[in-house]
Amino acid sequence: MRIQNSNVTHSIGFEPEEVRELIVNLIDRKINAYKIEFMQHWEANHNFNAEIISQKIRQLNEKKEELNKHFYEVQQKNQPIDILRVSQILI
Repeated sequence: MRIQNSNVTHSIGFEPEEVRELIVNLIDRKINAYKIEFMQHWEANHNFNAEIISQKIRQLNEKKEELNKHFYEVQQKNQPIDILRVSQILI
């Protein structure tokens, strides 16, 4: 991202680890929300079908692993992270 002020251009850089941490934290928050939802359903009915919630948690964990691998590769190549491209991927 670049900010232009008068005739000076400044680059705002994000380290790959910073971006990875932000995204992983968002995924972890969503996983925790599903775990709370699971507990609420379980408290109301110990026999409820937990498959849908479990599937969502599995999918989020898989996505988190995929992102961790991607960011590890980026870090090994010492590539910069374009925060706008990352947000496009997430949308």
